[in-house]
Amino acid sequence: MLLPVWLIHACGVPPDRTGLFMRPLRVGMMCGYPLMDCLADRSGIRGLSGCGALCTCTCIGTLLLAVALFLRGAGTGTVGIPAMSAGYASVAQPDILVATTALNIVQWIGDPTLTTLCATFLGWRLSADMLPKARATT
Repeated sequence: MLLPVWLIHACGVPPDRTGLFMRPLRVGMMCGYPLMDCLADRSGIRGLSGCGALCTCTCIGTLLLAVALFLRGAGTGTVGIPAMSAGYASVAQPDILVATTALNIVQWIGDPTLTTLCATFLGWRLSADMLPKARATT
């Protein structure tokens, strides 16, 4: 979620082009979702999540931003669904309703909260790094 901010502020990419750069991320996720059943049967949930995490963190695709975002999208798609499936599979049948609510709360609140904390920390560090430079020039 911080990638668009980095593209706009650090790379100087206009916001409208940043949205176009982010499109391969979502296309990669859409391509990864239909393959989950077949891939989970073939390699298991643990292997699928590990491969998805590897695709998400890959440095190979950084040469071409569209390829990197496609790989990240596919990786994100292959981490989320197997993890949720494993979470539901480990819960007893009578507790599925409570588990669904708990997983949704964690998913909908946890991700934005962590992103906000990371962005706040980065903003604090960037402003702390820029203050001495600004004082030295005045």
